[in-house]
Amino acid sequence: MEKQWIGLLAVICMLVAGCAYKVGARAAPAGNIYSIHDSKIPGKYALQVTGLDNCCRMEVRPSSYICGAHNFPVNASEAIRWSIQHTLSLVFENIDLNDGQGNVVTISVNRFDPKLRFVPGYWSGQASSTVEIGIDVKAMRNGKVVLNTAVFAERTRDGDAGPYCSGGAEVIAEAIASATREVMERMAERLSNNPALRTTD
Repeated sequence: MEKQWIGLLAVICMLVAGCAYKVGARAAPAGNIYSIHDSKIPGKYALQVTGLDNCCRMEVRPSSYICGAHNFPVNASEAIRWSIQHTLSLVFENIDLNDGQGNVVTISVNRFDPKLRFVPGYWSGQASSTVEIGIDVKAMRNGKVVLNTAVFAERTRDGDAGPYCSGGAEVIAEAIASATREVMERMAERLSNNPALRTTD
């Protein structure tokens, strides 16, 4: 009887104070790049990635009353950074963090907005996460700007709420990965199909 009361008190404290469920963000480079060219962009380019330190670390709190006491810490900075680097290695013959001798690609993450809500279900609750990611893309060739554009992706994933709402962490992670892959593919297509990056002069 005493153990039952202890367990009940633990559940009550959890529901009142809430818990933190860490989101395991994972890399999601482009998987399907549409390009009118069969080859990579020639030449040596330097890669600069900005905006990751401030944009992609946060605590996501559900917008719903259900599970509203819980929070879901997210740190997607390294996952997005690796996704960018791997994706651009599929587009350029030679791109790295070194000097590109006037050829520079700058990727700036300007939006990272994960949302989460829970809804009751007949047998169990459901979690739904929508993630928005926006990226500015700038490319310079021989010191001149030849591309200055932006890409955006929004993706939603649904899943089981899990015990004590813990399933929300995996649902957020899946939505982040889906939005990341989509925005990586759009970024890669803008770069690969830009004719100014393929000129020999």
